[in-house]
Amino acid sequence: MAGLTKEQRLAREAEKQKDIAGQSEQANANLPEAPEAPEAPEAPEAPEAPEAPEAPESHNLIHMSRFVPSHPGGPVEADVHLNDVHLWIDEGWVKDTSEEA
Repeated sequence: MAGLTKEQRLAREAEKQKDIAGQSEQANANLPEAPEAPEAPEAPEAPEAPEAPEAPESHNLIHMSRFVPSHPGGPVEADVHLNDVHLWIDEGWVKDTSEEA
């Protein structure tokens, strides 16, 4: 699983805040002092939801089936891409004409 843990994100955010504060202090050292307005606290970022896998395009798929699996416990139904249908027919699969949608 890629990404950072909450602790790692918080640590990086704290480092960024320190860097920003250090840079602003250096910039403010050259400017005359003025009263600072209090900053509003930032809302914590919501964790990103994992991306759902894209649904296969149904117009490019043909539903195929077979009566007996090629090995025990093997599949008897499959959605096959149009370009591969002839390969599956050679292996004993047939185009499923019953639409169960």
